[in-house]
Amino acid sequence: MPDSDKIAFLNLSPLPVLFEQSGNPALNNVPFVVVGSVGNRGLIVATSPLAYRAGIRAGITPDSARKFLPELKIVTERPADYYRAAETVQDISERFVPIVDPEKLDLFTLDLTGTDRLYPNAAKLIGALQDAIRREVNLPSRAGLGASRLIARLASMRAGDVGDLGIREVPIGCEGDFLADYSVSVLPGVGVQIAKRLRWLGVHTVRELAMVPTQTLEAAFGPKGLELHSAAMGHDPRPRRRQRGPKPIKREVMLEQLFYCPKQIKSSLELLVAGLGLDLRNAGMQAGSVGIEIRYPDTPPSRRMKAIPPTGLDMILGRIVADMFESMFIRRVRLRGLVLSYGNLIPRDDQMRLEFARDFTNERRQNLETALDRIRNRYGVDTIGPGCWWKPDEEKKSGKNEESSRKADEKGVSKVLNNMASKDRGRKARVKLRGRTLPYRDD
Repeated sequence: MPDSDKIAFLNLSPLPVLFEQSGNPALNNVPFVVVGSVGNRGLIVATSPLAYRAGIRAGITPDSARKFLPELKIVTERPADYYRAAETVQDISERFVPIVDPEKLDLFTLDLTGTDRLYPNAAKLIGALQDAIRREVNLPSRAGLGASRLIARLASMRAGDVGDLGIREVPIGCEGDFLADYSVSVLPGVGVQIAKRLRWLGVHTVRELAMVPTQTLEAAFGPKGLELHSAAMGHDPRPRRRQRGPKPIKREVMLEQLFYCPKQIKSSLELLVAGLGLDLRNAGMQAGSVGIEIRYPDTPPSRRMKAIPPTGLDMILGRIVADMFESMFIRRVRLRGLVLSYGNLIPRDDQMRLEFARDFTNERRQNLETALDRIRNRYGVDTIGPGCWWKPDEEKKSGKNEESSRKADEKGVSKVLNNMASKDRGRKARVKLRGRTLPYRDD
């Protein structure tokens, strides 16, 4: 690994907990959790350090958490505020560091490679960045410095407790000693199956992996064995910066349902398709993948991603989304929310086709989508949307002949009553039909 590689990792995890503590100092010394919905219907999305030590984890219900800790406090999630805070942190980081790579909402990789002459003291620079974040956003952060993303990330986790301002720097050449006591599962490329095979070989920690001869690892894992040995020495085969295309776009909707309502779910999904398709076409892009997330009130969300031929038409995307949703939604219970995302975005191809290569069906669809987009951009997404087929003649006929229909029903009931009366003439029968009382006839 070149000596010039210098990576910093900024850790604000868990962001919901830090954000709520910054706005309410009374939460600093009490156990609390951040819940994704109002009341006890949502799941826990983040836990404070005191609640975590009591055994409470994300993904369970508040009622289950109170069995472990009766005095637990519940705070409602505020996703929009967390997102704005994360954007502000990224803007502040870009003022100090030339390249900022956000990995999650509260995790940022800062590439300082090649800035030794400009910033000879990287720890001092990161300390100034932390002070600026604390001053402008009132959020504490932990930071790690190292020669790779792996070392910097692990160093940030050992820089202090949650809520502390700390920096942990791993000197170049000391990566193996720093990783020695970690489990092999922290290394890049070590999944469940490889970790299981390493345990079968008696290898549990990075120190034990580094002591295994490379010939043994290569015989057991093939070329992957050489990568494992290199990773145990502190070398990260992943690039310093991830190659990124256009950022995926997504929309979500919250469904405050008391009961399962399929019509509301269908209309919400259609509105998501219309709104996200409008954003897609306004950006001049086409989607190459579709992602759906179904959020339940009592279990973790269900997610699915599907690669599709690039398109930007709601008529095509809507059918794909509907089929994916039908295959995913098998519980038939009320939902907490829906999230729709379009990824693998590519620029839209607006080049005119030759006459023999024109697709007139798609051209008509595009013209229709363009007209709908003009209406939605001016008056809103929910102004116009998909409808359902109905027969106006029958509706009008049923409205006009409501009285004749009621009389026909009365006649049918009268016939039934007469048949009953023929068996028992002495019994008087009365029946209520549509708010009116139909007397018994003894003909």
